[in-house]
Amino acid sequence: MKEKDNSMGPLRNRILDSIRPQAQEFFRMHADVRPMNTGDVIFEDGAPVTHVVFPHEGVVSIIADNAIGTRH
Repeated sequence: MKEKDNSMGPLRNRILDSIRPQAQEFFRMHADVRPMNTGDVIFEDGAPVTHVVFPHEGVVSIIADNAIGTRH
């Protein structure tokens, strides 16, 4: 089986950096590294969760509507 090359290099996320070396290697082999841009939607409300995101840098915001429809 060919080894996946995703050019992840050193982990640049504090959560991933804190896990055991074997788990870090698993992420290096199986994770997809992709660029993200301002305004990209990571998850849609009510959609099934199909992946997780570990940002390397920047800010991720959570925007949610409350029961009366006001955004927070």
